[in-house]
Amino acid sequence: MAGKGLMSAIPEKSTEVKGQGGEQAYTLLGEKGSGAKYIKKKKIGKGSYGEAWLCEPADGGPVCVTKIMALPKMSNRDIQYAYSEIKCLSLVKHPNIIRYYEDKEEGDDLLITMEFADGGDLDRQIKQRAANGSHYFQEHEVLFMFLQICMALDHIHAKKMLHRDIK
Repeated sequence: MAGKGLMSAIPEKSTEVKGQGGEQAYTLLGEKGSGAKYIKKKKIGKGSYGEAWLCEPADGGPVCVTKIMALPKMSNRDIQYAYSEIKCLSLVKHPNIIRYYEDKEEGDDLLITMEFADGGDLDRQIKQRAANGSHYFQEHEVLFMFLQICMALDHIHAKKMLHRDIK
């Protein structure tokens, strides 16, 4: 369980669903047959605070990603940043921005479930082209990507948000 100092850093509670009496009504992420809302398929990333899992909704639907962050490993500032990220993600709905689905605290972990970008990010695209011997994007491809980035930035700027990590 997290200490009082850790919990005081959390600005607002997550959007988790509560059952009667305040208990958690469901488990967000688990193995097949566990009754979890999303089923773990494959670990796709690991960072200082946790892991990212490719998962699918237990009731069917497209694959998604759940980030699992260990709150005790995070500083108060990092916890505040994580909750700010959740709040921002929940406010934006645009085809060129990864869609937020939900978040939930389970034990000492914060889980954030969002859309899976199966094409990867721009860095991956550049590296993939270099590996295939085709180092450059065609002009029309660059223009298409640039327009997508501009439209996404326009959307978040219209909501008075600033992006610090464009990929």
